[in-house]
Parts: sequence; C-alpha cells; structure tokens
Amino acid sequence: MRAYSSVLLLFCLSGARAESLVITPSTISITVEVDSLVLPSLKLRITSDSQNETAFDFRGQSFSSSPITPVKPFLVPLSGVTPADVQVDLDTRELAQLRPATYAYNLYFSPIASPTNITVVRVDLILPAPPPPTVTSVVNAASLESSAISPVEIVTIYGDHLSQPYGYGISLVPLDPQSQNYGFPLTTGRTTVTLNGIRAPLLYSGLHQINAVVPAGIADASTAELIVIRDSQDSTPLRLPVVPAAPGILSFSQNGVVQGVVMNPDYSVADTNHPAPPGSYVSIFATGCGLLSRGFLDGQLIRVGPYPETTVPVAVTIGGKPARVTYSGAAPTYVYGLIQINAIVPVDVAPGVQPVVLTVAGSSSRQDLTMVVR
Repeated sequence: MRAYSSVLLLFCLSGARAESLVITPSTISITVEVDSLVLPSLKLRITSDSQNETAFDFRGQSFSSSPITPVKPFLVPLSGVTPADVQVDLDTRELAQLRPATYAYNLYFSPIASPTNITVVRVDLILPAPPPPTVTSVVNAASLESSAISPVEIVTIYGDHLSQPYGYGISLVPLDPQSQNYGFPLTTGRTTVTLNGIRAPLLYSGLHQINAVVPAGIADASTAELIVIRDSQDSTPLRLPVVPAAPGILSFSQNGVVQGVVMNPDYSVADTNHPAPPGSYVSIFATGCGLLSRGFLDGQLIRVGPYPETTVPVAVTIGGKPARVTYSGAAPTYVYGLIQINAIVPVDVAPGVQPVVLTVAGSSSRQDLTMVVR
C-alpha cells in the first residue's frame, strides 16, 4: 500500500499543470501619426487560463527584427493580480531618435509562481516618413523682421515638418578635433540647414521653427540659397538677399517690440523698475551687426578675451538722441553672432519710455524697441 501511495503521489505531482497567462490582444500594431505630439495609448487585458486570481509580472522585452529600436514602452502596472489591465505608453523623446521604419519587439509576462511560463505580446511600431520640410519665412531672431540676412546673424526659420515635433534645445559639442572650442551643432534632431551649401549652427530645432546662425562664409555673396534638410529630404530652396548688416535688438517680449534687452551696469534691466540715469552706461544686446574683427568657428562660444569688435561702426540713438558707443562686439560667453553694444545714455534725453535704435552699415533696427530713462 505504501508503494502504491508513492506512485500515485508522483503521478499527481508530475501531472500538475502550471497556470498560464492569457493576454489580449496578443499582437499590438502602433502607427504613430507623422509629426504628432499625441501618441497612442494601448491596454492589455491579462487573465489566467484557469480563471483563478494569479499574481503576474512584466519580465522585460527583446527585439525581434531589424532595425533595432531603443524604445522602452511604459507599462503601468508592471505587476498585479489577474484579471488586470496594463496600459502601454511610448516615450516621445525616444521616438524622436528613430528613423522612419517599422520596428518590432516582444513583451514578456509570466505568473510569479511560474517565472519560466512566459506569455509573449508582439509589438509592431510603425513610423511613417514625414513629408519634405517646407520653409515659409526667415526672420531676424531678435526683431522678427523678414528682410535680407547678414553673416553670423541669428535667424529664426518658420515652416512645417522642419524637424522632430518635440523640440531640441541647446546641446554644445566640440567644434574641432582638439576639443578646445565648443559651440552649437550643425545637425540637431536629424535636421540640417545650409546656406549656399554651408551648414549653419543650430540653436534650436522644432516642428515649425528653427533658430540658426548664418554662416560667416556667405559674406562675399549677394544672395544665399537656404535649404532645410530633414531625414535626407530637402526643402524647396529659398533665395535670400545678403547684406553686410541687418541689426535687430533682442526684446523680453520675444515678439521683437516693447522692452529691449538693455541692461544697466548692475545687470538690471533698464525698465520702469530700474530706469537708466542720463549719462550712465547701458549694454544693448543684438544680432545682425555683421562680421567681427577676428574670425571664429561658426556657432562657437566666445568664452575668453580679448573680445573682437564689429568691423563697421555701430550708431545708437536713445529717445532720438545720439548715444556715444564705447564698445560694439562679441557678447562674452555667448555664441558668435550675439553682439553687445555699450553706450552712454545722452544727458539731454527725456525721461520715461524711449526708443532705442541701432544703425549698422546703413541698416537700422526697428523703431518700436524701447528702454526706460530716469
């Protein structure tokens, strides 16, 4: 009897079946709309084939086809008890690194009590190719005026499908093999801008806007052909006139008008709270003032002096009165193309809100940019 009981027990143990997970859907196909900021969110329903409550967890993922994708979906929750819903979300930043293609990978789940009893969910991620980029306008990044461009001017490019929809900001890179000079990259978010075939440093790239620095190499040209290249697709060339200078003063409103970026010696803004006294120094920040007396790499940060000055005279008026300029050149620690002008507020200027105007090589900044005089 004892031997019979042992055989029966062995039979029962060997015949016991581990529970398995049932996951619906077993295959997920995700098509990401071109340049969309809204990504699909999907749910998996997890149950047990025995219909019992079964503790489970997410066991990880693997790539099942080429090209390999670095995307790691967010799963909430990562573990639980059946029946349960697991939400699958995607990271927009990771998606931004992927080139248009179809990617496939597997998600693995198993009961906690039987970690080797794995259930697989296949994920197909489809990223369609965007249409070619379209450029609608190019403006001075400070004044937002659309006119001719000048060498090393910071410009804003507007359009559609210019870059990834999530926006790329500052990412400094070494500009030479010795890594002594750092500055802004020539490609960001798989987007490149060229003017007459010369790549422009990019300060920001997004779906509808790019901020770039006009290369110094166009200085001898009368026109420049601007092309935006995204994922090997070119925009229709836009031909722009080139002039020695196209000045624009930075504004705090970011729309090119009202309070300008005009600083007192203590670095306070010359506004209603800190008006500039007549006879005092102010620093005006601008772009589009032309080449400097010493050349730099396009996009380079100018970190140490002596700082180069503009090659053509810069005239300043405050409240319509000429202001004496004591320095006009590179803004220390900033990118090649941002200009700092130090000037003395005329002693006979009227108090209150007054226009500030730069004139460089016969071109003037807009008349509605202001500062406040005490």
